[in-house]
Amino acid sequence: MVIVLNLKLRTKQFFTFIIVILMIFAMMIPAYADGVSDNKLSELPKVGEKVNGFTTVERGKVNILGADTAFFKHDKSGANLLYIQTEDKNRSFNITFRTPAINETGMPHVFEHISISGSQEYPSQNIFFPVINQTYTTFVNAFTMPTHTSYPLASMSEQQLLVLSDFYMGGVFNPLLLTEERLYKREAWRYELEDKDSPITITGTVYNEMKGNHNISNAAYFNTLKTLFPNSIMSNNSGGDPDFIPNMTYDDLIKFHDKYYHPSNALIVLYGDLDYKSFLKHYDEKFFSKYDIKEVDIETGIIKPLTQPQDKTYLFEVEKGSTAEKSSIIDYAFALNGITTEEYTALDLATAVLNMESSQLKKNMEKLFPGAQTFAAVVNQHNTPFLLFRAQGLNENDKPAFKKVVDDALSDVLKNGFDKELTDAILSTVELNNLLVTENINLGVEISSSIAAEWAIKNDINAMNAEMDAIKKIGGKVDGGYLEKIVKKYLIDNKHSALLATVPSPGLAEQKNAELEKKLADKKAAMTDEQIQALVKETAELKAWSEVEAPAELLEKLKVVTAENLPEEVKEYSVNRNDKNKVTYMSAEASVGNIGRTDILFDSSAIKPEDVQYYSLYTSLLGSLDTKNYSKDELTTETLRYLNGFSTSASIMYDKENQFHPKFRTSFMGLMDDYDKSLDLTFEVLFNTDFTDTEKISKFVSQQMNNLKQDINMNSYNYLMLRACGQENEAIKYNSNISGLEFYEFLKQVEKQLESDPQKVTEKLNSISKQLKNSTNLLVLYAGNKDGIKKFNNSIDSFVNKLDKNEIKRADYSILPTSSGREAIVIDSAVQYNILYSSLEGLGYKYSGKLAPITKYIYDAYLTPKIRHGIGAYDNIISFASNGLIMLSYRDPSIVETNKVYDELDEFMLNTKVTDKELESYIISSYGDYTRSLGELSGAVSFIYNAYNGYTVEDTKQLLREIKSLTSKDLKEFAAVLKEYTENGIRATIGSASMIEKNKELFDNILMPFGDSSSDSDKALTRAELVSLIFGGTEGAFEQARAMGIIKGNGNGNYGENDKVTREEFAVILTRSLQGLSAGSSDGIKDFDSISTWAKEAVATLVSLKLFTLDDNGNVNPHSDVTMSDFMTVINALQTLQ
Repeated sequence: MVIVLNLKLRTKQFFTFIIVILMIFAMMIPAYADGVSDNKLSELPKVGEKVNGFTTVERGKVNILGADTAFFKHDKSGANLLYIQTEDKNRSFNITFRTPAINETGMPHVFEHISISGSQEYPSQNIFFPVINQTYTTFVNAFTMPTHTSYPLASMSEQQLLVLSDFYMGGVFNPLLLTEERLYKREAWRYELEDKDSPITITGTVYNEMKGNHNISNAAYFNTLKTLFPNSIMSNNSGGDPDFIPNMTYDDLIKFHDKYYHPSNALIVLYGDLDYKSFLKHYDEKFFSKYDIKEVDIETGIIKPLTQPQDKTYLFEVEKGSTAEKSSIIDYAFALNGITTEEYTALDLATAVLNMESSQLKKNMEKLFPGAQTFAAVVNQHNTPFLLFRAQGLNENDKPAFKKVVDDALSDVLKNGFDKELTDAILSTVELNNLLVTENINLGVEISSSIAAEWAIKNDINAMNAEMDAIKKIGGKVDGGYLEKIVKKYLIDNKHSALLATVPSPGLAEQKNAELEKKLADKKAAMTDEQIQALVKETAELKAWSEVEAPAELLEKLKVVTAENLPEEVKEYSVNRNDKNKVTYMSAEASVGNIGRTDILFDSSAIKPEDVQYYSLYTSLLGSLDTKNYSKDELTTETLRYLNGFSTSASIMYDKENQFHPKFRTSFMGLMDDYDKSLDLTFEVLFNTDFTDTEKISKFVSQQMNNLKQDINMNSYNYLMLRACGQENEAIKYNSNISGLEFYEFLKQVEKQLESDPQKVTEKLNSISKQLKNSTNLLVLYAGNKDGIKKFNNSIDSFVNKLDKNEIKRADYSILPTSSGREAIVIDSAVQYNILYSSLEGLGYKYSGKLAPITKYIYDAYLTPKIRHGIGAYDNIISFASNGLIMLSYRDPSIVETNKVYDELDEFMLNTKVTDKELESYIISSYGDYTRSLGELSGAVSFIYNAYNGYTVEDTKQLLREIKSLTSKDLKEFAAVLKEYTENGIRATIGSASMIEKNKELFDNILMPFGDSSSDSDKALTRAELVSLIFGGTEGAFEQARAMGIIKGNGNGNYGENDKVTREEFAVILTRSLQGLSAGSSDGIKDFDSISTWAKEAVATLVSLKLFTLDDNGNVNPHSDVTMSDFMTVINALQTLQ
């Protein structure tokens, strides 16, 4: 149930897939079922041949797979069905309907939720999540897009796929909605009143989901559509605008279903090794034979091309204290009216070139708007595609300047042409990606989704083939100026364009909330006592109804696999390991062509704690600067050609004992004919990067800050998890420091450092490079075919021999800073995310495969009915790994109510009446998760990593046995673990300022990364805030500091708790806290005489220890306020001193 908007750069546009993955912790021991078929595929029918009520209207291929296809049309109903025949045992089904967003109420999205929530045959409002958690599947979901809605499924069991496709078909054609209005109220929207004295609120699953989806980036996207296609349904949000969702009625939704959910408006795609005839027979007899062909009028929203460019400005609501400076988004868009497939593909290639750092567009942006993020994208999700240039991190008045930057870049293209070598390199990347297509885990789902998206707009099931053909044609036309002609036609000479700014307005969020609250208050004031009591009753009854479990007999109809007949299959790869000179070489043979994947992991455990953030910055900068032998522009071209999927990262590995090991990791794929060149280029990037161009580094840091700020607001739960889990887990604390909120604060400091002392930044980065250029404890791994392994063995030493060989002494990362207590983090969001975490060690529980079905059961039987259906959160997550157990509510309107649900979890588990027979479903579902196949290369690489970390095939089989061994008795015993978890686990929240402020008594610390707060690096700290930071957020820190004599008053009982703290006060407080410091000298402190007598010794001590720095004039400025930035500078210096 996901709304997908994709504006990311695609260098392989023809193969755009909708992939939605939410993964909290990665399991360390995946198992892989062998998907190789021994059966001969059945012969497909000829054109015109009748098959079970269908006529074969076309035979063809999916060229990228080399797979045969048969396209059928149902004779009576007009339904369309495409079968893609492959040997893949991970079979898939997808049914898609064209569903235009006729208004802003989100009816396509709401019906998507409702259709999978029960049918006339399966009349249970809570059946969908049990389907996910209790059946043998590899993929279950549904997607709402601007033009269509898709319902994909996948399973390793053919019979399971048939049964679940029947369940989906019943939901879309005969939904429970038709006889159950409460389903509409739960999923769409409703008024709620807890009791007669409470305020009326609006809630609903989709309503809350879209509130969580409402951010400035998405708002700017729809503002672009409104400006480019005025008064067109193309500008409507198919997911629903929270301001308009309450305008929808139950009758509206029924009419929507009646019009669009008809077989004549449907496309089914079947994929894999299956008996397609049995599927056709079932669909004909049970569903399609009951319908007649119907003409379905699909509104496209296509408008007459505009003759004049449009210029607009829109406000976006954010809360008080949010930063408005350099936070606007400016979009410059062109409608691509009448564009052909070949022209569209050419323009997509052109935007790929424009997105390269070497392009004139990027260079001009860097000069004029350093730190801003810019990209170009061709968007094909609507009936009229458009090209979008976007800049993030500007101000409203930058609109004309941004437009000029784009226009000048396009004019430069016409004058000088596209870079031929760069264009060829991008085309080479596309061709290599074609060879890697089978690396996708759920290939059937992704292929069918892509085909369905094209069908919905073009009514063409072969559009993917046409786009691949277009790429081949374009490759032969690049030299003839073809791309430049397309740019001139659709951009430079195109008057149908729009320039707009989406501008954050601090305080507008509170204003909108107040208006809604007043509207609801007025509604309540106009109600009679009887109406109020009726709404209170309806609220309680709907919550109770939403928690009713799906009947066991209905679920049994959907299960076709038993735990007994689950195969204990684990795909093995032959791994070769060679250890010499403290270097480990490992390789595994994979059934692929002339391509291979190489991973190189350097031991980074000697990087000092105070340097880990510089280390993270170092890995991010690689590939973005000049090197010894290449300019940045030349490097980009070479990397595209020889290092497919090249990446560098500061990462960690866990061994079998759950110990973490910091690693500097680089990875790439490529053709083995170019392997020596790939290795040379990798070394060049890693260790010959030039860090002297601090102006470029400064621009990069500014852009990273903008990107990170956007990601924190959009994917806030990731940062919440890092902060909360890092309190107990050293590895996660390490990750938080190199990639979380702490890293954002670090970038702010580096930005200042680059202004005051850029040479110091260069020295730091060069020092990191020198430390990493070390072969001690190096791991090099390779996956490919036999010839590729020979090439790897013959060539890899040429890389390793260039490295130094130094001893490594592991640093102590336990001293890295982390959050403490119960923390709240304020971001620009209308919803919350609430987390509860504990390490397994803290729970006294040993890691076991039993946790997989246990957590599925908790999610399905407790969290979903309570939090999703009861409270109205979009979703909730429970996950585990060897390093902990986590629960997280997702896009949640609540804080208190959700945590109350967490509190009562152990009681639920203690009193559960679930039987062993019922648990079997969760076992089967978990088993399916752990036996899911991977691509050949990724499977081989994963197998190597497992072997390196000490895991064997037997460990994997033992995990599967543990999954199968779960009983109801285990659940009762686990209740005691959950009691410890709920009573002592770490809790935290990230979300809206208003909701956190309303519940501030729940939290020990409130963090505001981007607003006016005690955590803001430029805001002066109070004495109480300083003490709280020194004491790590301990409750009652100020009282403890008074008792210990660290804080002293003025003799009249006044301790200045809320007074701003000065630098000289900070010096005294810190020296009292540390104790035992040797007295320092006042030499060099020009303003020493201005220091208060009681502070002179403390200030001199900290200056001597280089914990306090002097300004350019040699002054310590004792009476200046202390900011968070000052505090962090001292703490970092103190860590170095230690």
